[in-house]
Amino acid sequence: MDQGYPALAGDGSGGAIIAWRDWRSDVSDIYAQRIANAPPTANAPADITTTTTGTETIGWTLTDDQGPGRYRVLVTNSSVTNQEWVGLTAWVNGVAFNVSIDRNAAGTASYTIEYTDDQGVAGMSDTVIVIVTVTGGIPGFPVGLLLGVAGLAMFYLTRRARRAST
Repeated sequence: MDQGYPALAGDGSGGAIIAWRDWRSDVSDIYAQRIANAPPTANAPADITTTTTGTETIGWTLTDDQGPGRYRVLVTNSSVTNQEWVGLTAWVNGVAFNVSIDRNAAGTASYTIEYTDDQGVAGMSDTVIVIVTVTGGIPGFPVGLLLGVAGLAMFYLTRRARRAST
């Protein structure tokens, strides 16, 4: 046997260092090999502008040198800060997945993905800003106010028409 006395140590960043004694060519020496565990990475989907009746989703793809892992998505909007939108969920290495958007009200929200690989090494979080607008009408103009103005105009014109006919 040309090799013996293996030893293993963590490298402090999710990888390991393996060391052993080797007697190749009748010369004794110590060898070491670092096994890296790089953090997983995420694509960076573009920010989204949509409507309350839209169908867009956030499409993320996570990749890692070791395999799959787990992720969660947090949402921040005018009502909540870092509320869990998607609980811990398994992801498959290199396979895209879609995260739904809250369309219950118009406004701006940020969706942040946090993820780790199967060894617990965390990747850098990614955030997508989503702007949801109300379908139809004038953007930023309250529908109730528009209906109220239209109602007053109808009342005024009806009253004016009655005066003119008497």
